[in-house]
Amino acid sequence: MTGFNFFQRRKDMMTLTPRSYLDMARALPAFQRLVQDTDRDCAELTVATLWAFENKRTFTNDLTQIVTARSNEPYFRNQLAGRLDMERQRISSSTRHLDMLLLKAYSNVFVTLRNTPGNQIPPDQYGARATDTDLIKASKWVCTSSNSFGRTANRADLTAVQRAIATVLNRNMDLRHVETIEHIHRAVVGSIPANADALRNTAMGQNYCGVGGGTYLQAYAARQSRKIREMMPLPPTAEQQRHRYQSPGQRHYIFVPTVQNQHNNWGNIACYLLGAHLRAHAFTDGNGRAVRTLFACAIIKSNADFIAPTYEFEKQLSGL
Repeated sequence: MTGFNFFQRRKDMMTLTPRSYLDMARALPAFQRLVQDTDRDCAELTVATLWAFENKRTFTNDLTQIVTARSNEPYFRNQLAGRLDMERQRISSSTRHLDMLLLKAYSNVFVTLRNTPGNQIPPDQYGARATDTDLIKASKWVCTSSNSFGRTANRADLTAVQRAIATVLNRNMDLRHVETIEHIHRAVVGSIPANADALRNTAMGQNYCGVGGGTYLQAYAARQSRKIREMMPLPPTAEQQRHRYQSPGQRHYIFVPTVQNQHNNWGNIACYLLGAHLRAHAFTDGNGRAVRTLFACAIIKSNADFIAPTYEFEKQLSGL
């Protein structure tokens, strides 16, 4: 029986650079499986993240930084393969969760939030008043729900969030595009780098992915969210039923809803975006702040009164 020997001779050790580490990863079946399940960009960004974790540092993802590390090649190869498989499993689990979340959106999950007081945070608990506008309520909730903010709301932070929401809505930016949440992240987080600038590894025992898997899931969530219709037909009322007409060539009467018989579906889109992007966890830091700001934009766009979901309801949506 053989295993890794910590007391190997010096000649059994090797020096790796980021480029040679990536080349080693590309030759592994685990890397090819990750590429098959996601894409090459996700797989290579995951390798870069693992290298940063191994050397206890972060660096730009172009792999030009020269950092050497001395260790045994079988150790590196086996550890790398295992971590790649773990990341692939997290991504697979997350995509299945996002598919189930899409079904919840189809099933009108927003009604569960709107009609269940236990799923809502009262305005006074996040520093808002009943007379505040939806924009102010949303901004105060975002600030007091953020771990990065320290669950407090100062004037500068509130202003940044308010400006971000107002800009997104006034420019009519598509909330279901990755570019929009990246814009929000830059606006409300500012100095904290986004995906392309720094790499974050996944802590052991967590359901969310590293930056590589998170970036892939972010794009996956954007595609999925565009499957949810912005407007949905309302069921016919008794008055409308009396004005049915018989369809030619059919024995039964059918009701054709008009534009007036539609309801705004952005509440369900908001719930999907909140759960999906929290699960993606694509940024190095400031994920909750950016995603909750995106959720606030969608709720305001729904023309419903702003509702702040509880942390427990967020967990139901994200599965984290």
